[in-house]
Amino acid sequence: MSKTLSKDEVIDIIVKDSKYTREQIEEQITQTVEMMDNMVNEEGAAYVVANNLGVIINLDQSTEPYKINQLVAGQSNVTVVAKVNRIYDIREFTRKDNSNGYVRNIEIIDSSGSARIALWDKKVNIIEEKQIELGSIIRISGANTKIGFHDNIELSIGSHGLIDKDISGINNEDFPEIKTADVIKLNELITTEGEVSVEGKIIDRQGIKEFNRSGKTGRVTSLMLKDLTGKAKVTFWNDSCDKSIVWDVGDIVQITDVRVGVNKFGDKELTFNPHSKIIKLEDPGDISGIEIPSQKILKTLDEIEDGLSSVIVIGKITDIGEIRTFEREGRSNQVANIVIQDKTRSLRVNLWGKQADIVSKIEIGTIIRIKDAQTKLSNFSGEIEISCGDRSKVEISPSNVDHTHFDFKGLPILISDINENRSGVSLKIQIISRFEQRDIEKKDGTSTSVLNMIISDFEGNQGRLAAWENNISKINDFEEGDGLEIISARVKPGSEEYAPEVIIQKTTIVNKIDQNEITPLIQSADKIHQGLHYQKVNLNQLSEGSKVHVRGTIVKAYKPVIYNGCSQCARKVIIEEGFEEKGNCKVHGEVNSQPRLILTIVLEDTHDSCTIKLFGKIAESLLNMTVQEVKDLIDRLSDENAPINKSKIELKEIWVEGKVVKDDIKELLQINADTVGSLDIVKEADAILDKHDKS
Repeated sequence: MSKTLSKDEVIDIIVKDSKYTREQIEEQITQTVEMMDNMVNEEGAAYVVANNLGVIINLDQSTEPYKINQLVAGQSNVTVVAKVNRIYDIREFTRKDNSNGYVRNIEIIDSSGSARIALWDKKVNIIEEKQIELGSIIRISGANTKIGFHDNIELSIGSHGLIDKDISGINNEDFPEIKTADVIKLNELITTEGEVSVEGKIIDRQGIKEFNRSGKTGRVTSLMLKDLTGKAKVTFWNDSCDKSIVWDVGDIVQITDVRVGVNKFGDKELTFNPHSKIIKLEDPGDISGIEIPSQKILKTLDEIEDGLSSVIVIGKITDIGEIRTFEREGRSNQVANIVIQDKTRSLRVNLWGKQADIVSKIEIGTIIRIKDAQTKLSNFSGEIEISCGDRSKVEISPSNVDHTHFDFKGLPILISDINENRSGVSLKIQIISRFEQRDIEKKDGTSTSVLNMIISDFEGNQGRLAAWENNISKINDFEEGDGLEIISARVKPGSEEYAPEVIIQKTTIVNKIDQNEITPLIQSADKIHQGLHYQKVNLNQLSEGSKVHVRGTIVKAYKPVIYNGCSQCARKVIIEEGFEEKGNCKVHGEVNSQPRLILTIVLEDTHDSCTIKLFGKIAESLLNMTVQEVKDLIDRLSDENAPINKSKIELKEIWVEGKVVKDDIKELLQINADTVGSLDIVKEADAILDKHDKS
């Protein structure tokens, strides 16, 4: 519906179509009213000024302001009067022509709803120029509408659009109050998007760090917040940093309207927005009892614990990985892995960002001290790993270190101990069989060469030794029957089809030793069955970290889980669009993907019950189906439980060997299976009776 334009609307049009500022036009209007002896009001004088400046005023250039719920995509020259509910940071981007562009969003509300406004290029500074802030009532004119973020209506303010703060005749009570996002628990971040408010105790904080990106400087800092359910990092950028430095470790706070995002490690973290607020929490309740973790110095590596936020460790490097680059959220980053060891155990260290550059300054055998690192239980390996980020410090060959504690060549393990992918592993083995070197064609059409051997350790456990390309020379001169000491190799666990594998790497050392050191021992049938390194226990005797042999009845089997896994490390990958066999791994970058199977069962003996997790080939062996057969069966019958029903594994008697780990969500112990087999109750009973008769 058309209307007579107000003075402010006429001024908006003049500003848009002339070189004059609003202040200059206001002055001309005042002068016109005086010159005409008040025979015309300010609205009329505005038309006169427009005519004098050659600006054509078209009554159709303005309409009655729309309510937000009246907006639809595709409208142009829209006028809206609303309250500012959110103000976001300016974002820089690169256009297709490689020029730089700028965009800034604000959120507005009225009694009918909310909408987002996009300000482009020079318009991004209008917030500061007109001193617009949260709660300001503004008039937006000359805007266009489209479908924007989360399929909501978005107004776009281009070069001809206007925003004005000084509006007459507006009653603030006609607009809703600004509401903050709902407060959630920190463990709910896993399934949360958008903005949230959180409460907790500050358990750690970083100083403000300056950086330079694309020729521009900035500042960043963070707080680590913890509540009764978990913890999360809150990041502050640029001017927001000043709002964080007034708070210290131990303060209990509420932080409102923070944005939920994903960091380079794949974990959810929070970002403080320009409209966010951080205040003291008046009623902290049980949060006040949360302990603040202190820096922990590990005397030996076997003192490692999960969840340490500031740890100091010393170790001797036994393996060095290559730097890998990856892309996440449009930014490139890098990571490298090393393995450190002392006389008690070895640990994997993940070096993120600039820390990865350290690998060019170290070598096998170097002793390092790591400060301000974090520890985390790896979901993939089941082992605790050390993570070094920007705040961590790595000292190379530190002084005042007792070198006798690191006077070793590597703690040898047995082939039966190979139950996960690991690097930096040492073994003593004997060559049982040697195969001819052969060439293999890779998927990309190129070829590579490999040399394989069958090996045995002193217990008689057999495995496979493999060397590829340039590493073949390290084992090429050894023959069947030779004893070898292998230091810092990579190992892969076995399956129903393949024995455990030892892989020679660039950093691996191979020495010939007396074969008598690893001559297989004759074992009793009981020892072979029970395993020397898996303790036979009842299900009520489990302890975290132990390697156990258990027996029981499968009383429950859950539907199988199939995911696309990295061909190198089995981690879940993101499939590239249009390429079912290609994906992005957060560790190895672009890789070939292959389906992986996870099966969860509940095992029960006469004492207790326990959840058992079976992965890959072990899960396939229990179901007696390959992962592809499982997938095809589910697709064909449209029944996720079809593989369980077909395999008839429920009520089956089995034995399991594996490692006891803690399920942090359910806070219960479970077993990650290394091997699994069927129990022949009749045969075992006959054996017991036969043994009794002979005695």
